[in-house]
Amino acid sequence: MTTVEEEKALAARYALERIPSDARIVGLGSGSTVEAFVRELRRSDLSKRLRFVPTSSQIEEAALRAGLELVDIDHVETVDFTVDGADEIDPNLNLLKGGGGALTREKVLAVNSDVYVIIADHRKLVRSLCSTHALPVEVLRYGRTHVARLIAEAVNGIPELRLTRFGIPFTTDNGNYVLDVTMPEPLEDPEATLTQLKLIPGVVEVGLFVGLADEAYVAEGREVRVISS
Repeated sequence: MTTVEEEKALAARYALERIPSDARIVGLGSGSTVEAFVRELRRSDLSKRLRFVPTSSQIEEAALRAGLELVDIDHVETVDFTVDGADEIDPNLNLLKGGGGALTREKVLAVNSDVYVIIADHRKLVRSLCSTHALPVEVLRYGRTHVARLIAEAVNGIPELRLTRFGIPFTTDNGNYVLDVTMPEPLEDPEATLTQLKLIPGVVEVGLFVGLADEAYVAEGREVRVISS
């Protein structure tokens, strides 16, 4: 039986093989599946030819340990190819992201990439977003209780401040808080929910990635399923 970790490695190798030969800058999303991609990169000749844009301190550290050359996103005109993970993937290739708290930087990277692909194990496929996870919303620290109230009123959800294992508020790499919003039911229209939440002052970003991914490479057993937009 193939384990989840083996599926992550399989999806990572599949993505590695699809980096265009003329690519120069590759974006690195966040999460354990992207860490698997970094491990595969370390074994590849591409690790010496390419430069990489990380989205989080977690992946930056992993990339440096792997000997990858990093570059700031503000020092490149475009990112040729980005590999990211997701917490949930629906049949329309919409994504739920933010379990690691890097949703804002991941979305900035996504919209500034020529090609944006997702790698995942089979558990990440869902019929509708928010089926298995709460919806992460990055918010300013200032007035976050009022922002939480407005979120609850807008989408009829239950926002909960994300805490670390030490019981203190989790802080993103941007210095903000994350509210994990439990929705009353899975999302029928993620784009509408995204629009509602982005209109609330104090909301920095929402973990709904609608219409951004070009492809997803989802490993199940020893096979990789390709989902295209």
